[in-house]
Amino acid sequence: MKAIKRKRVVLPDFSPNMGVRAAYRAELSKLLRSARNEVMQAVAHNWQAPQPVAMDAARDILGRVIDAIIAKWMTSLNDLPQKMARRFVGQTAGALDRGLGATLKKSGFAVNLQLTPVTKEAMRASVGVNVGLIKSIPGEYLGDVQKYVWESVEAGFDLKTLTDNLEHAYHIGRNRCRLIATDQSTKVHAVMEQARRKELGITKAIWRHSAAAKEPRISHVKASGKEFDAQKGMLIDGEYILPGQKIRCGCTSSSVLEW
Repeated sequence: MKAIKRKRVVLPDFSPNMGVRAAYRAELSKLLRSARNEVMQAVAHNWQAPQPVAMDAARDILGRVIDAIIAKWMTSLNDLPQKMARRFVGQTAGALDRGLGATLKKSGFAVNLQLTPVTKEAMRASVGVNVGLIKSIPGEYLGDVQKYVWESVEAGFDLKTLTDNLEHAYHIGRNRCRLIATDQSTKVHAVMEQARRKELGITKAIWRHSAAAKEPRISHVKASGKEFDAQKGMLIDGEYILPGQKIRCGCTSSSVLEW
């Protein structure tokens, strides 16, 4: 009996859409900036070093102002993060589908990529993760604000130190916005790509290491060019992972079509 010869096509790898990533980072930064502006206005309007006899009253006023700002933000974070996360995940999935669809068509495969239970579940999970991260941006910043305000009050209303500390907290927040946008763009891309491969019956992929990293993971460099289970991931450093799944990982992968 003559053996059946299988045909094999290796598709190009896809990187997360840079425009989607930039837009997400801009949204996160805008959220943090709004919280920061409100805090700085409150401090400017209410920060006056009192006479010793009025110290307790001044503490009460500042306490109420900061608590009110935090309470307002916690309320606003009930709905806004959900909208932001859905938009980001939807745009990431859309960019992947456009690239994958065009490549499949070029390779001779006519595929209509629609939302299915598999992709919907992947999107729901990604939205849930990002909602928590979005909430954490103003949440952590305002937590630092509360701490720094009271430290300055106890130090005798040291406005210079407070201003420096608030700028430090804002700087940390901006770095988190950049990291979250970069990290989640690769993670969501990887999750959605895995879901699409499952739907299309693609079981194999080839790891592609990103040359952009300043300090690349040696294990990821060694994995480049190797084939792995598209659903299970590749065994690297003792665990099965997907390209882009680890923080600051910019690796991608190429789908392998066999028929």
